[in-house]
Amino acid sequence: MGVRRSVYAAGALALVALVTACVPPPSGAAPRQDPLTLGRNDQLGNANAQSAAVSADGRWVAFVSSADNLVPGDDNDEDDLFLRDRRTGSVTRVREGGRQPTISTNGRYVGYRASGLVMGVHDRSNGTTTEWTSTLSNGRTPVVAPDGSAAIYGAYSSFGIFATGCRVRDLVTGTESDCPAGGPGFGTTAFEAVSPSARYVLYFWNDQSGDGTSARLLWDRGQGTTTVIEQQILALGSTTSISDDGRHVSAVDVREGSGLVPVVHDLVAGTTTAFPVDPGSGTMTAPADISADGSTVLVFSDSAELVDDDTNDAVDAFRWDHGAGTLERVSSTSSGEQLELGALNCGPSPGQLLADGAAGCILALGAIVPYDTNERVDAYLVGAQ
Repeated sequence: MGVRRSVYAAGALALVALVTACVPPPSGAAPRQDPLTLGRNDQLGNANAQSAAVSADGRWVAFVSSADNLVPGDDNDEDDLFLRDRRTGSVTRVREGGRQPTISTNGRYVGYRASGLVMGVHDRSNGTTTEWTSTLSNGRTPVVAPDGSAAIYGAYSSFGIFATGCRVRDLVTGTESDCPAGGPGFGTTAFEAVSPSARYVLYFWNDQSGDGTSARLLWDRGQGTTTVIEQQILALGSTTSISDDGRHVSAVDVREGSGLVPVVHDLVAGTTTAFPVDPGSGTMTAPADISADGSTVLVFSDSAELVDDDTNDAVDAFRWDHGAGTLERVSSTSSGEQLELGALNCGPSPGQLLADGAAGCILALGAIVPYDTNERVDAYLVGAQ
């Protein structure tokens, strides 16, 4: 066997120098098999997609690409941020130099980062864009509420080496505030995750005054309440996700002999469900995303022992229904061939589920469908058809 590749490993995606002819998708193609990162007239990009994000129903796609053939007049030789309506095929360049997009559940608002510490939100309904300069040196891309009222973002805890924070920006007034303090005195917040609709925010309150207690908090913005999370959750960077009902958190745990393994915490029942299969000699990443009701989790692994006939010696994407106890590999071509994935994000992590958990967005070098002939990295929805 060759050397196994981690989904986060540098160089996991080989870039092909020659661009072959682009053939538009056949009219009868299944919508979920179409590449997500197409330009106008269903044009395949002549360069790599860098990242993507999808709306809850998969209709709207925000993506970053260095291709210059997706919209007319793209001659800036930069990675640009695009927004595509998969139903109509319309494509708009949202921002030159935009990167790492998020998209609201209804597909109306696109959050992004730009050079320096610039954060931005684009409203597709009226074409307006709001930008601001963050004080967080390593802040994550904001997640925007579907009504456009607020954007939630922050910086992960980094053991005191870098600044951390958990912020909510009022997009109407332009004011910004920290996530609620977790006790008396003073302290700092560290962002961990936000639900897709931006209602629930998971963060850590670090008491620094000695007058309170450090704790992990769940903020329900709809009710205006914060709750101390008693369960032991290992939150590592972008490895933690909250379901849109605020009940389930996907994270990681440490299993002796296997390293990090995915788990799902039920905050209401107080239970934890661990990934059902030992990866053996392979490695697991943390969960990439969780469905709206918390039943389904998207995970990545280079283990050949999770499902039968895994022989590609590479990272694959798996759909884990922890309620039903089922596990299926979803990163394969329309003819069932295995794919090679890489270290590029869809959503805040390597993959993003639709709200119903039936399909997930990934980026891959390889033709999932025969008409993908550009030999470049494209984003796809994989899973149920």
